[in-house]
Amino acid sequence: MLAIDLNSAASAGRRRGGGGRTMAPGRCDLCDKVTRFGRNIRHKHSGRWERKAPRTNRQFRPNVHRKRLLIDGRWRRLNVCTRCLRTQMKQPAEIVSA
Repeated sequence: MLAIDLNSAASAGRRRGGGGRTMAPGRCDLCDKVTRFGRNIRHKHSGRWERKAPRTNRQFRPNVHRKRLLIDGRWRRLNVCTRCLRTQMKQPAEIVSA
């Protein structure tokens, strides 16, 4: 169903009680979407038009939420981006016949 390495994150930096995996800022566990870097371009030139608009470095972080998902019959808490959540809602629920 989903190939996820849940043991890849070490237990270092636990802030929440419960001993689980903490929120990884800017990383999705399903699609491995990570923080990207870019430039913030200010479109207001200060002074003459010959000067270039100031550019500063910035980060583009994915919109990551901590959700409980049913994976291989077990409930897991994962850091999931909103794109994966939308895709998950569109997939039909799997019918398990035992």
